[in-house]
Amino acid sequence: MEELKLLREELLNLKDCITKYLSYIFAGLAGSVFGLLRLSQTSGHGIQFGLEGIGMISLALVLIISFVSIIFFYKFHSHNRLAGYCKVLSNERLPQAENELYQYIFGWESIIGRLRDTELNPLKINEILPRALRDVSPDRETFNRIQEDIKKVYNRVGCEPKKKEAIKILFQSITGKLHTYSWAFPPYITAICLIFCIIFYFITLYIVIYKKSFILGLCLAIVSLLLCEIWNYLLRKLYRLMKGDLTIDAYMLKCLPLRIEYLRKFDLNPSYAGINYINPCKQ
Repeated sequence: MEELKLLREELLNLKDCITKYLSYIFAGLAGSVFGLLRLSQTSGHGIQFGLEGIGMISLALVLIISFVSIIFFYKFHSHNRLAGYCKVLSNERLPQAENELYQYIFGWESIIGRLRDTELNPLKINEILPRALRDVSPDRETFNRIQEDIKKVYNRVGCEPKKKEAIKILFQSITGKLHTYSWAFPPYITAICLIFCIIFYFITLYIVIYKKSFILGLCLAIVSLLLCEIWNYLLRKLYRLMKGDLTIDAYMLKCLPLRIEYLRKFDLNPSYAGINYINPCKQ
């Protein structure tokens, strides 16, 4: 199928893009650390300026790393959404007579627009589900289970963001004990970014205490408030990506009825026998 082939290539390009961004960040951090070490060796009258300058640069690096992490999370979210849709396609089957038209259908752009609309208005999925899923499984129990799971994912029932769980995921990734059914890359990157943020933050805090610098202390206080908001958002988003409504399987469930509805516009009737998933939204 051409659509699945093209989207898998896009998925690989997305992973390559994230890897390139990561290499640029590490190169920039290495250069910054080297620069800070050079500044710390300033002698004479330059010591006071050097220490406060190090504090300002460290604080700026904390902000830069935090904002770059937001961009990473946008990419992580895009990956899970695309991978979830690809999982739907990989489980899709059609009668032989319908295959010729099916090979030339590319529904990603249309379905992603419909997905955004239903995510913003979850009640709309209640109208789509009964007609979309009627032929997915002849087993009534399976039909009801899939329908209820899709509703839970859209309404975040049982998978509300939990910061404590997100911190636990980060700790597990650092200690090498992470076990997940979703993409394991986000917690590793988040842990690395958080560690660098903590290091540079405490460098600034130490200089504020040591130098008793009012201006640097004021900047640190303002930035601290901003960092609380940023990392509160990132930790909640991490939980949603790993165990909540933004996992790969969650997006598979979200895309499934929309994909069926889209194909039926072309008088195509797909089946998804044996489709497997881990529902993150269980009470």
